[in-house]
Amino acid sequence: MKITYLSSIAGSGKTQKIIKRAIDIQKTGDNVILLFPSLELIIQCKILLEGLGITHYREISSNTCRQPVLDFCNLLQSIPFDPIIILATHQSFLRLPNIAGIATKKHFHIMVDEEVSILESFEYNLPDSHVLLSGLIEIPNSKNDFKLVNIINPTKLRTISEKKNNDDIMESNFHSLSKHLLSSYWDTYINSYSNTNLKTHFYINFYSVLNPSIFSGYASVTMSCAMFRDTTIFRLWRDKVEFVSASSSDFDIIETHSNGDKISIYYAITDSWSKTLRDRDDRQLFKSIVSAVGSIVGSNDLLVGVNKDIDDNELVAFENHIRLPNTSHGLNTYLSYHNVAFLSARNPTPSYFKFMLFMGIDSEALRIAMPYQQAYQAIMRCSVRDQNSTHLKRIFVPDLPLARYLQTKMPGATIERLPGNWDDLPKLMAGGRRSVHETNADKVATHRSNKELQYLINSHYNLINSRCNEISYIYGENVTTGQFYGTEWPSKYSRTKKKDFIFDNVDDFISMLRCSAEKIIPYKEHNSLISMSYFVQKPHLTKIRGVENIAFVNGIMLDNDGGDLTPHEFSILFNNLHFVAFNSYNSKIELTKFRIYIPTNRPMSSFESAIMNTAIFEKLIKSGYSSNMRDSRWPHEKLHGFDLSKRTPSSLFYMPCKAADPNCSFFTEYNGAGRASLDVDAWLSEVHNIYEQQGISIVESTLPIATLEAVDLERVERARMSWRKSQASESDKGNGNAEFFTLAKELRFAGLAKDQISSELSSEAIFARSPAKRKREIKQLVGKVMSSKFVQYRTGLTEQSWVH
Repeated sequence: MKITYLSSIAGSGKTQKIIKRAIDIQKTGDNVILLFPSLELIIQCKILLEGLGITHYREISSNTCRQPVLDFCNLLQSIPFDPIIILATHQSFLRLPNIAGIATKKHFHIMVDEEVSILESFEYNLPDSHVLLSGLIEIPNSKNDFKLVNIINPTKLRTISEKKNNDDIMESNFHSLSKHLLSSYWDTYINSYSNTNLKTHFYINFYSVLNPSIFSGYASVTMSCAMFRDTTIFRLWRDKVEFVSASSSDFDIIETHSNGDKISIYYAITDSWSKTLRDRDDRQLFKSIVSAVGSIVGSNDLLVGVNKDIDDNELVAFENHIRLPNTSHGLNTYLSYHNVAFLSARNPTPSYFKFMLFMGIDSEALRIAMPYQQAYQAIMRCSVRDQNSTHLKRIFVPDLPLARYLQTKMPGATIERLPGNWDDLPKLMAGGRRSVHETNADKVATHRSNKELQYLINSHYNLINSRCNEISYIYGENVTTGQFYGTEWPSKYSRTKKKDFIFDNVDDFISMLRCSAEKIIPYKEHNSLISMSYFVQKPHLTKIRGVENIAFVNGIMLDNDGGDLTPHEFSILFNNLHFVAFNSYNSKIELTKFRIYIPTNRPMSSFESAIMNTAIFEKLIKSGYSSNMRDSRWPHEKLHGFDLSKRTPSSLFYMPCKAADPNCSFFTEYNGAGRASLDVDAWLSEVHNIYEQQGISIVESTLPIATLEAVDLERVERARMSWRKSQASESDKGNGNAEFFTLAKELRFAGLAKDQISSELSSEAIFARSPAKRKREIKQLVGKVMSSKFVQYRTGLTEQSWVH
């Protein structure tokens, strides 16, 4: 099924455009169903239609019908003699029974204004009467966090949904839920953690998700919404329907605000806003924000968006303000206001976040789809909506993340912090119970000992037998899993992982990456990172993310910093590999930077992973691509652009996200005929045969390799620490050049390749007393440590005899 979407900025006249498009369709002899989120917009639509001389329309709402849903069904079951435009609300359409077999639907075109709510939640904290549910529904045995509900007694559920049971308790509690359970358009899930047995658990969460099938059979479906690709409907349905962007020639799409240079966005705190923060200490933080906004706005008019539980007495600092309604889509009555404060906290519940993660939408994507979208819609009621307005506008929001999101939608807008000592409010920011650990190190150590190994021993993941040769030293077990696809880390400095990526198959993992690619982040460093390796703590090691900590690796990730090789050319060279290519944050039109994820047919040891990487780069070299560094002596050689320092299986890679330049964003899966996951054993066999013919013996190592030589990671680490200490010591002043050369030698002696040494020196130069001077020396130093003298050392001379 195909759905055409019109994604334009708020205030660009999307509603008028789809109404005019509906009129054009009506003139061709077809019927149109126009769906709106509220009765107010239906009234506005009627005024516009009559102003254009259109009188043949029919409103289906509580204003005109005693039974809107029934009348709606009757209209769809007959073809009107004269083409008609039907005006109805989203809810009327969503409440339609299954009319999949009605052939007349193909004579109706659907046009939807604003986002349709496709997810409904039902939360119950029930007394003993909850046992009544156990005779109506069944919870299947499943290992997922949420389970699809099966109906045991549809007849009784139907009486509840139709309120024919004369049971006030059942009908008042389960009337709406019963309708969703019985509808073929909705899939309803139950939280399995708190509801393993309905007879013993009282707190129950249900989540119903709308199927795209509700739109099937119609002549066409068009949806109009601001920032449509950020919405929940787009993220949940993108793998189920074909979304096609509307033609600019048909709708005159405006994708960015042109008045950003006249907008100032103010924020107070750097943490994400929530009701918990708002209400702490008798709402002291909220009152401080209101006071700060009031001091700037003064007696000027101000639009205010706050939660319903905020009393007007708490807004006395605003001299002339008016409260926005909670649902403000399409309202154009506040265009004379140039100041707007959106201080509402609309985060979903933790259970809601958990369910959306189960559906493949992470917390950041959900914030963009829900509270950020709601904030954007509310803010766009003021003069920001008018692209021709020359007034200066001020937007006030509680937190920096929302301010940055708005700035991405309003290019040219400036961000400023509200006046106040926001950083001096640690008590307001610190939440939760008192910590039982004196230091974070104690907390990390306790977490490792009590949780990480227990996950494995208690089969938190399905441990399976495989041909993985790496022994993980976890209670003597050979640990690997077909469901593990990587670990997420908050930053490259983190000592504790954020979570493991556990999926039933690689397609689900790729779907998660695809969803992540829709994230919008203000800076690259705000993104989390992924490793394809599973790390475990070992008694004899102090590291937590070293190569020695790797139990197994599943998949290969490559990082391209920009070269002559494109993802398409990579797909031609490796025409039998299934892989995914996606943009890096700093990708530009003139220099495409991207990452490639290649699934493997089984987990690998760290040694096997390094061999797979080396084999890929050797094929690139044989195909005419040199390394990722340009040499002035051969200015016309082709560079593949891959970061060779990221070949080790312990490397971290930034998660997919939108590029800083949105025009440079892409996510492409190469999964055509003949493509499959990388066959580890087949590749190992081929590599072994090639090197056996050359008389080279491949000896397995637990360490990563650089051109099939083991790297002494401990020596690399010692060299780094020695270099940094020398630059921090007063007694070593003036020896920067000599110490930097010593670092280069040690890196070469440790087994790093040319490109890896260059990369390491670039990273370590920032610790120098004169970073710029050290960076200028890198090319010369790398040339010296890669010279013939080192070759002589490798054939018999001692390290001490090889001097500067």
